[in-house]
Amino acid sequence: MIEDAEKKGILKTGNTIIEASSGNTGISLAAIGKARGYKVIIVMPENASEERTSTLRKYNAKIIYVKPEYWREKAVNFVRELAEEKGYIFLNQYSNKANISAQEKTGKEILLQLEKFNVEPDFFIAGIGTGGTITGIAKILRKKFPEIKIIGIIQEKEKRIEKLRRFDDHKQEVLDIKLINKNVA
Repeated sequence: MIEDAEKKGILKTGNTIIEASSGNTGISLAAIGKARGYKVIIVMPENASEERTSTLRKYNAKIIYVKPEYWREKAVNFVRELAEEKGYIFLNQYSNKANISAQEKTGKEILLQLEKFNVEPDFFIAGIGTGGTITGIAKILRKKFPEIKIIGIIQEKEKRIEKLRRFDDHKQEVLDIKLINKNVA
């Protein structure tokens, strides 16, 4: 998403990136941001794991905590408003098509490994966070293996599993539900 924003001229030297993330995307943005000289602010729920917050701090990311009940939609709206107000760059992993494109590269890497070992998969199973990973990988795998079953793992309403989400949490614009055969909670 950073490379895409740089290529489009949206992200420039001296900009601050802000993102709502409880996990890997925030850490990735912080790591790449540090390497490329961007300031990074991550908005995350107060109940995010200490491992995630300490990793973000190692990459010099500023963390803004929100109450868990404000997580997802309210947090994304808060980030959008803050970005507009302060001139920050909001990459928005939840609707950014570059999220899918990056995961298509992952799908191609999986294909290489499958070809290397001469394996034709019956299933691909992935947890659903933003939906970018399962969508990007499924697009690539379906081209080569049209009969593959794509299984999405979602969170049960009563349980909290870090990074997995329920479909009623927040609109998932990068998730192409048509690619998924079944969701399992």
